[in-house]
Amino acid sequence: MSKYYDEDDAIDYEEDIPDFQDEDEFDDYLNDEEYELLNQIFPTAKSELEEYQGWDNLTVKKALFEHNFDLTSAMIELKRKFKKKGMYILLF
Repeated sequence: MSKYYDEDDAIDYEEDIPDFQDEDEFDDYLNDEEYELLNQIFPTAKSELEEYQGWDNLTVKKALFEHNFDLTSAMIELKRKFKKKGMYILLF
């Protein structure tokens, strides 16, 4: 073991989520239980974000995963991150 390595380095490494290129790559990363859980709550998350702009499926899935599939805390983060769609009045 290196003199610069200690046990919290292993813990820090375990908590890092890889940088996924696309949604399929993320889905493959999940175990069967996580994948099932994600598919149960993902439609609700998408529905709650309909009034927001700028998000994509991968961002939503990663937020749910990072919040241990807690829909409420993931939605708080995502709704703070993305802006609500506004109504614009065009004046001529």
